[in-house]
Amino acid sequence: MRLGHTVCSNWLSEDNAQAFSELTTKRRQMYSYRDVGEIVSCDILMIDTQEESTSGGREVEYGMALALGKPVWVIGPDRNIFHSINRRQFDDWVVVLKELESGPKL
Repeated sequence: MRLGHTVCSNWLSEDNAQAFSELTTKRRQMYSYRDVGEIVSCDILMIDTQEESTSGGREVEYGMALALGKPVWVIGPDRNIFHSINRRQFDDWVVVLKELESGPKL
């Protein structure tokens, strides 16, 4: 918890050294179901697009959040046409933290 908000992205605190190809199917399923649950329970989904990603995970999570009607904050540039839907745009995390300090406007 920081600034009175709870971050529910468990993957942020994991050791991400293990490559996707090295994960068992069972472990992949466990992580994906956990992440889906976190998206369902979140008030805001924040997607960092400052750097390009080839995994596709953040795009799936973004799509789920849209389908669930969740507010989405994009930190960085739009990387595809869907990044313009139901979102607030921020240039960087410094601006996001200032917004969170003042109380987010969903």
